[in-house]
Amino acid sequence: MSGGNNTIKIYANDSLNNLELNNSYTVSVDAAAPSITINSPLNRTYSTTSITFNVGVTEDAGISSCNYSLDGNSNISLTYFGGYWTGTNSSMLERSHNVTFYCKDFCK
Repeated sequence: MSGGNNTIKIYANDSLNNLELNNSYTVSVDAAAPSITINSPLNRTYSTTSITFNVGVTEDAGISSCNYSLDGNSNISLTYFGGYWTGTNSSMLERSHNVTFYCKDFCK
């Protein structure tokens, strides 16, 4: 389906080939992904085991949740505060890490 409003029509027919529109539904498809800006952590070396994870997200429909995954592990929820999604991990190991952010929008 393309983004925007789409109409789904349901037809029924019998053995005599009588065809009737049973019902139709209009659904809205949100095809645009949220735009995520990573504010922290930056791509650099930190000298602490406490790291703040912070992202800004732009999406017309609004954002219902944001999470991050550290080194491919389970998602950790971020909290919305002051226009940003944020969280702190106070038990970071001293080594390189990969972080992936996920944000889910409300569909209009």
